[in-house]
Amino acid sequence: MAFYHYASTDHLGVLDDPDVVEAIDIACSRMEESVRASAPLPNDSATAVAAAMRNQNTAITAMIGDIRSIGTDKLAGDHPAEAWLADWEILIDLREAYADALTRGERPVLTVPMTDGLPITTRMDDAADCRVAAALAKPPLPRS
Repeated sequence: MAFYHYASTDHLGVLDDPDVVEAIDIACSRMEESVRASAPLPNDSATAVAAAMRNQNTAITAMIGDIRSIGTDKLAGDHPAEAWLADWEILIDLREAYADALTRGERPVLTVPMTDGLPITTRMDDAADCRVAAALAKPPLPRS
């Protein structure tokens, strides 16, 4: 009886509802492809890096929307889903601020928030098989 209870319980920190996982797999694959296609090059100008980052952010936003389309009840039933999506939204905001600073001629640093002693990107990568958050948190600096 205890094994059944464990097996049928939502496991904190890991997205495990089959419907949620399927939605994430599909949306994340689409987002990863778009992110790769619009990646800035290391020697791009500040304007080009900022534009590429904004294109990538659009792909992340679309992923979030696709996942949210399965419904709030379904997402609420898989404990880390809402926090995971919120982490993606935080990353978008950080990347937008970075892109804005680039267009103002600054040399920004993107600092990822920590939770329980770990960067949120680690938590994001651990929760689901959508492992691009850490790479997206390290945008290239444009050529000088």
